[in-house]
Amino acid sequence: MFDTLFNSKAASPETALSQEAVESQVQNFTEENPTNSRSPQIDQKDAETKSYWINYGTGFPIDVIYGYINRDFEQKGFDDAMVNMDPSYKESGKKLIVNKLKVLFQQVSLRYQGDLQELAVTIETMQSQGLPLQMKRLETRQKQLENHVKRIEEMKMSLERGDEEMMRMVMSYERGFKKGMVAKSNSMLNNNGD
Repeated sequence: MFDTLFNSKAASPETALSQEAVESQVQNFTEENPTNSRSPQIDQKDAETKSYWINYGTGFPIDVIYGYINRDFEQKGFDDAMVNMDPSYKESGKKLIVNKLKVLFQQVSLRYQGDLQELAVTIETMQSQGLPLQMKRLETRQKQLENHVKRIEEMKMSLERGDEEMMRMVMSYERGFKKGMVAKSNSMLNNNGD
């Protein structure tokens, strides 16, 4: 009886096997369950990402457009020039960048239209239920989204005019393309000199 209670005998092979199985299951659960296995580094990275959006972004779809406009295409221009230095190749590269921005305008505008339609229905529901406080909050959000749509329209017009604000990514591409042309021509000169 004392042996059973206090386990003074060595563990049998069956007991050892079952303990290993239990430990293995606990380890697998920890590895598969992200809430239990998150390292402090991941938590820190998440915190930094959230901080970025709070400090520099609006948290709305328009951020995708701002992110694209502020992107640096210099390396892409450089790489393209190393492949083909023809000016028509550069022009097609610039056109691709601008067309991608136009597609982003359409995608983000469609998203805002959908959100605004949903908000309009919800506002009507709140009004019919006599909930003015919720209605005011939703109307504030509606105005905010409408301002974003207006800003997107302004950016479209600015792009059509070729304003510098909207052409930064194209300018960085051209700068990279010129650097690539210089690098490729220098490489050709160095190879011919050998």
